[in-house]
Amino acid sequence: MDGPFAFGLEESASASFLRTDGGPSTTDKGSPLLVLLASEILARTGRSASEQYGDLVAQHADVD
Repeated sequence: MDGPFAFGLEESASASFLRTDGGPSTTDKGSPLLVLLASEILARTGRSASEQYGDLVAQHADVD
């Protein structure tokens, strides 16, 4: 696959991804696919998914 991709996560620990044909693929809790995604984030950025998430929250959180 060459080009952009998308995925969405939700609070019950499942996720939805786009397949290479553009169709949806949804995981269950504890999916190995999510482990592979977290590993890929760490390998490419040198930072864990939770560190990346913390940065996004700090950048986009609504502070009262």
